[in-house]
Amino acid sequence: MKKLLFFLLVLGVSFNSYAQTKTNTWQNDKGEFIETTKPIFLFDEESYDFGDMIHGEKYTHIFKFQNIGAEDLILTNVKASCGCTTPVWPKEPIASGETAEIKVIFNTKGKRGNINKAVTITSNAVEPVKRIFIKGKLPMQHPPKDSVKPVPAEKAKPIMEEENSGN
Repeated sequence: MKKLLFFLLVLGVSFNSYAQTKTNTWQNDKGEFIETTKPIFLFDEESYDFGDMIHGEKYTHIFKFQNIGAEDLILTNVKASCGCTTPVWPKEPIASGETAEIKVIFNTKGKRGNINKAVTITSNAVEPVKRIFIKGKLPMQHPPKDSVKPVPAEKAKPIMEEENSGN
């Protein structure tokens, strides 16, 4: 009798654990459907175009996403393709069904022409390396530098004094 009760207990625990495992179907880049419990990114958008930009300005865009997988999503690294782009991302796990965002800041200083930058996300998701993109367009010519340099107030002389001192 004890063996039967033990067997039913083990069977019940096993069945209960199996029933609670949530899986999702994910389609990879090859079009294959995969059953998984891993986290899955669902971005509102994976590319953003700033359009025409101005030299010397900083531009920011927020990429919103949801974890539609069964397990917590952990972003282990988020890296930009160059130093002019700075990503800011959540360091805490994103639970199943929760939303989060990655803020991308682009500094136009010293840049010109068409801009196309990638931000690479490394995580524990079913797709462990994911890329999002920003793009835009800057004028080919940098703005002219001012030939007049500001003079500190303590060194500046009123114009009237300079005119009178020459007489």
